[in-house]
Amino acid sequence: MIAVLISALLYRCPRGGPSGEVWKRWIGFAPGSTVAGLTWAIGSSALIVFAAGAPWWLIPAFALAMYLGEMVPYMRYATGPNPNYWMASLLGCTMLNPLLGPIYWFARKYEGREFKYGPLLDGWTCYAELGCGLVTAVSYTILVLVIF
Repeated sequence: MIAVLISALLYRCPRGGPSGEVWKRWIGFAPGSTVAGLTWAIGSSALIVFAAGAPWWLIPAFALAMYLGEMVPYMRYATGPNPNYWMASLLGCTMLNPLLGPIYWFARKYEGREFKYGPLLDGWTCYAELGCGLVTAVSYTILVLVIF
């Protein structure tokens, strides 16, 4: 369960996470989308594989699948002035997240009423990102447990 929660938190990195200024203050540089995406994919796959007790060789396979699935340009369907949540969910399936559309719809529905705290919980999209990270991590964990 801890691996899933950490993966959900790491998912915020490739989706924009805190702003570049926050990253510069915390770690000295602002990771680009490639570095952030790889950090999420490799970290999440390692955590999930080790927590499930699966063989180590699944780490690169899952990391590659997570990274490539995250690269699909679904955000234009999940956000923006005219979101298409059905298309966002369809494209979210590439990273094993068919709930991407409903998560973004729900987060946007309550936009302006969410709890905000500093640079980490800074708006409705951060809650959508955390929800999507959670669903993706649970999906990969279930996949590992089914395979092994």
